[in-house]
Amino acid sequence: MAPAAATAAGTTPPPALPTRGVSAVVTAPVVVVGGGLAGLAAALAAAEAGAPRVVVVDKARGVGGNSAKASSGVSAVGGGKAAAAAAAADTAGDAGGRGGGGGGAGGDGEAAFRADLLRSGRGRSAVHLVDALAAQGGDALNWLEAQGVDLSDVRQLGGHSHARTHRPPQTGSKPAPVGWTIISALRARADDNPAIEVIPHARVVALLSRAEAAAVGVTDGAGEAAAAAGAPDIDDAVLPTAAAGRAEAGGLVYVDSSDAAAGSGGGGGGGGGRRVAIVADAVVLTTGGYCAPGNPVLAAAAPAALAGLPSTNAPLASGDGVRLAARLGAGTVDMDALQVHPTGFVPLGDAPPAGEGAAAAPPPPPTVFLAPEALRGCGGVLVDAAGARFVNELDARDAVTAAMTAAAAGGGGGDGRRRVFLVLSAAAVGAFGEATAAFYAARGLMARMPPPSAAADGGGGGVLAALEARVGLPAAAVAPTLAAYARSVEGVADGTGKKVFPQAASYELERLEREGLWVAAVTPALHYSMGGLAFSASAEVLSAATAKPIRRLYAAGEVTGGLFGGNRLGGCSLLDCAVFGRIAGRRAAAAAAASTADAPASAPPALSPSSPVALRLSARHFLSASGESDASAAGASAMFVLRFDLPSPLATTGATVGQYVAAAVPLPDGTTTRRFYSPISRPDDAGCLELLIKSPPPALSSPLPGAAVPPHMGAATVALAALRPGDVVAFDGPYGGLPFRTDAPGHLAAIVGGTGVSVGVQLVRHVLHAAAVRADAAAARDGSPAAAAGAGVTPAVTLVWAVATPEQLVFRDRMETAAASTAGRAVPLRVVFVVEEGADGMVAPPSPAAGEDEAAAAVARLAVTPSGVGGGGGGPDGRRGVTAGGATVYAGRVSPALLAAELPPVAPRPDGGGAHMVLCGPPPMCKGVRRVAEAMGYQPGDIFSWV
Repeated sequence: MAPAAATAAGTTPPPALPTRGVSAVVTAPVVVVGGGLAGLAAALAAAEAGAPRVVVVDKARGVGGNSAKASSGVSAVGGGKAAAAAAAADTAGDAGGRGGGGGGAGGDGEAAFRADLLRSGRGRSAVHLVDALAAQGGDALNWLEAQGVDLSDVRQLGGHSHARTHRPPQTGSKPAPVGWTIISALRARADDNPAIEVIPHARVVALLSRAEAAAVGVTDGAGEAAAAAGAPDIDDAVLPTAAAGRAEAGGLVYVDSSDAAAGSGGGGGGGGGRRVAIVADAVVLTTGGYCAPGNPVLAAAAPAALAGLPSTNAPLASGDGVRLAARLGAGTVDMDALQVHPTGFVPLGDAPPAGEGAAAAPPPPPTVFLAPEALRGCGGVLVDAAGARFVNELDARDAVTAAMTAAAAGGGGGDGRRRVFLVLSAAAVGAFGEATAAFYAARGLMARMPPPSAAADGGGGGVLAALEARVGLPAAAVAPTLAAYARSVEGVADGTGKKVFPQAASYELERLEREGLWVAAVTPALHYSMGGLAFSASAEVLSAATAKPIRRLYAAGEVTGGLFGGNRLGGCSLLDCAVFGRIAGRRAAAAAAASTADAPASAPPALSPSSPVALRLSARHFLSASGESDASAAGASAMFVLRFDLPSPLATTGATVGQYVAAAVPLPDGTTTRRFYSPISRPDDAGCLELLIKSPPPALSSPLPGAAVPPHMGAATVALAALRPGDVVAFDGPYGGLPFRTDAPGHLAAIVGGTGVSVGVQLVRHVLHAAAVRADAAAARDGSPAAAAGAGVTPAVTLVWAVATPEQLVFRDRMETAAASTAGRAVPLRVVFVVEEGADGMVAPPSPAAGEDEAAAAVARLAVTPSGVGGGGGGPDGRRGVTAGGATVYAGRVSPALLAAELPPVAPRPDGGGAHMVLCGPPPMCKGVRRVAEAMGYQPGDIFSWV
């Protein structure tokens, strides 16, 4: 590729192509960016799924990333060799830090884990992602152990209600760091797999769209240096907004820094080295977070309150994935959500001068070692500079951090550097791993106060006096603090609210005198970015413009956002990497297998009649009227969407609007029952099938032993409600279909009730999408979208949705937003809600107009809201008024008066359009509405009912 020609004076040069200066092009079905746990899990899963070649690129000199530094463990339920032991320990109590924690009669399980995760997220977590993580954690744990990782030591970490964090047991005198142990095992598996190639020293500077990848060329030797000199770096290779919104991933460009280090290369792209393009059928981003000091993503996201904090992250955690994916239009979420880990090691340094106390130590460096949460999970005690406890050491990370900051800043324990001390008995260190503690001690991060000699004074003064001499903690204050902790009673809250006291008895002063004591100085440190790329439970990166998947682009691990919300529990980062890394790898391999399909329409349909296909459940979206919710939250509707992955991410179901599919629903006795469902997903939604289900009460979403099933719930409904992400159901179809066109002019009425809204929502989405596509095409052609989107091209739509209570209007916000959109106004779309109980509360009362007093406004409100007296009531047809979102509201049930008021007169059209009606809901409603519609002039062939 030749250097770009000079730009005429006074004009803005076009952005340089990221493929400029490329000196080599390689191909691979799947390329993974980042070699931490998520990246290695993705590569291995892709190879296991049949990808013939998987390339892993990493800008470091070897794999591992921050995953290799992880020290607490893998938090999961329902899997691993230690599952039975952990359940027994949960009942047994202390037992070396393994027990307690509010298990109650129900014990630990997915529901308890999910509740802990949602509580920790402070209301910001995406519920369906949390649900998918909790449900598939046990399988991920089994997979890690199958790779040769022993995770049989189980502990309870802060914020967890049970002991569920798995780590390698201590063996002999060698430390057993969990992150390094896992990475070593997976790297060995990758090295043994001929399909996987790892390329180190490869700094990715751009993702390529599929069109760019198809056109990539190689610069000849003579022009390489000149071309590379002007090549864009990671933040420079921008795409126009419109192009980014329609982009799909097709590969990447990286700079080979190993060449630069050897003194060769073209010298371009911000750091030197030759530029290499990888043309791929699928790209997986596993680049980690953005908590390394000084990177631009952190600078843009970090609140001012975090300024000056050290970080536990290596320089490689610089937000590369977020920056790279922005080029293809990727969305982000929760970018301001940064976790401060409460305990980063502060080097102990020399002993403080006599009389200056614990506050005399130097400040921490910009980058610190993480003091593992397992140190507290195994019995470590936090004290301030005055020697007093001040917090429940097993509380959530943000709570412990806040307490540490307050303790360090004020009172007799004031430090000013946000530094406190972590004190551990010999038994606590033994439970954690003495070899690992010795590793930290050799680096000046921990110190041991050995038992005094037999000649020393007794009473505990010897060890505590040595502690005071070493770090300045006053022995006279520490002694009663530790003695009180030793008297703690398991299950009984102390003054900090703590109920679990690992190794408490080992803090008796006489025992400390016999066994010794360990100490570390710790400070809050930036540790983890909860924000990142918006992604689905199928590990698809979502577009900022459409919230739909960007084709062929996947992500997993800390590069993603939305899973942990405002705070992350210990041990869940590695779990996230293992669960979603494997999902990303499998989906990338499936996309690569269908690489000949350039558009969703060209991929073979995923389903066919009478030929069942097994589909994996990827997510459960629990719904409320305002959107997604926790299944057990107030306002939950007992309705949810089941999202199944199609075998190919590029294929559609093959169902048209109005068709239905058959599911072989698995029953508890091992048999299946065949049921038919109308998808809520659009016909052109690639890679997924979505069904709207009305479930049993929320408690049954994770069935408990002995839970009673409501008599009105059929066996299939209960079985569907019990499905968990990762479960498989066989589908076939499609069947049926509407007897009339949905792309002809005229009017289309959708009268739906309950979960029958699936048909109505699908129709609305389909018609509005078709209108938007036509508008985009018209705008691209002649700059006039109105001509394509206006009346006469698509049918006008009226959606009448009948429910018992407002909580069941689970798509209310979406439908009101759709009606108010450009396409919704052009079609036009009208939305009518019919509510048996609670309709009055949905109506937005009118505000006083200009010059109108409040009394006149009150009279106006009586016209739309029943007063209970006089002329209130909203009219004989039950009309109550209009919601703030513009939808009309009726009280009661669908009536002839309502249909006459809301539907236009029936008028046949010679162009094939006219008045059509779709009915889906309870049989009495459908039959009654059909009779009324025929009386209004609808022809029997223009009415389609599922009953």
